[in-house]
Amino acid sequence: MFDYDDIENFHIPDFKLFHLSLYEAARFAAKIRLLEGYLDIDHPDEPEFYDLNNPVLDKLLKEQYEIFENALLKAAQNGSLKVAHLERDIHDEIDIAHTYIDIHDLADWLDKRGTSIYGDFFAGYQDKQFDLYWIAERAVKAELVRRENQAKRNIFSDQDLIVHLQEQNESLKKAYETNNQNKPKPLHTKERETLLKIIAGMATDAYGYDPNAARSPIPREIADILAEKEIPLDPDTVRKWLKEAAEILPQSPENPDD
Repeated sequence: MFDYDDIENFHIPDFKLFHLSLYEAARFAAKIRLLEGYLDIDHPDEPEFYDLNNPVLDKLLKEQYEIFENALLKAAQNGSLKVAHLERDIHDEIDIAHTYIDIHDLADWLDKRGTSIYGDFFAGYQDKQFDLYWIAERAVKAELVRRENQAKRNIFSDQDLIVHLQEQNESLKKAYETNNQNKPKPLHTKERETLLKIIAGMATDAYGYDPNAARSPIPREIADILAEKEIPLDPDTVRKWLKEAAEILPQSPENPDD
């Protein structure tokens, strides 16, 4: 990834960090939709299943992969989905394996079309990209310091350099492990449903939220309360989660449709 021979002109590119090929993006989106409980596909409800790298997902999502590939390819062709790097094959068709998009552009494009991938799995993937960026940045800085010392004739001996690199490696490992330990684990399907039930219960009982109201003022009231506590949250985001939470509540006995 790094060209240390040209370190003076080096900058960490934002390409491939936070980027996926159209091929990878189709699989990324389909996996998250399944793991977040949006796809009606039978699958094991065990903690070890909920992993974006689980090979079992490839067998379950073969048809979904094709659906997302076709959608993303069409969007890239008509320009509705922004591409960071476009390549074409010998037939002048977009090469989905070598055409890249930013994961945030992907998520926004899907969200505007009612197919959200925002959530714990998306956040977890993004965190890993930040980790890689941070490690790469530290590696480059360490190399720049070493070269600066050489320029000042404070040249390390081979043994000094080995010790220095070992210390840097241990420091990076400890920082990375500490960072990962502090990260919350993604919610599984049942945990997510439980949390949504709690949200729906509090919203309806404490704030009088009516899920059937055409335009309830409650989401904005909740957003205002959160803002007072220095927790900024857009009212439309609150409305989205209240609506999703209300959908999993049992219907009222008075409902004539029961």
